[in-house]
Amino acid sequence: MNTMTRRLAAVGAPVLLALSLSACGGGPGDDAPKDASQEDFCKAFLEQAQDSTAKEWADSLAKVGTPGDIGGEERKGFEVFVNELSDLDDKKLSEVGDVEVSKDDEKAGTAFVEWAAETCVSASLPEDLGSPTE
Repeated sequence: MNTMTRRLAAVGAPVLLALSLSACGGGPGDDAPKDASQEDFCKAFLEQAQDSTAKEWADSLAKVGTPGDIGGEERKGFEVFVNELSDLDDKKLSEVGDVEVSKDDEKAGTAFVEWAAETCVSASLPEDLGSPTE
């Protein structure tokens, strides 16, 4: 299980994208807004209906976009993530398996998922939960 798959599982997303080699280029993620609130972004990222399709999730993410403080590599990963989901059309999220992307896009995708996990999961945890201990 690669980093992107583990991170998606950690944030509870129903899609486990195992990014490996191949494809990519242009799509709805490229033109997504860059001024979303953290709350709106996290809601779109974490809350998908059980029977959602990959394209529906991609459209939701592309409509909301990312917060302005996202890093360049993470934004590139967001675009890759959304574009690849969009290409899966009517495939149910529960049926999504491997998605092939270039090595550079895999790095950006992993950076995005790590950022989203940190941004959305940490923001949704109660303050009194404290830090995990080793």
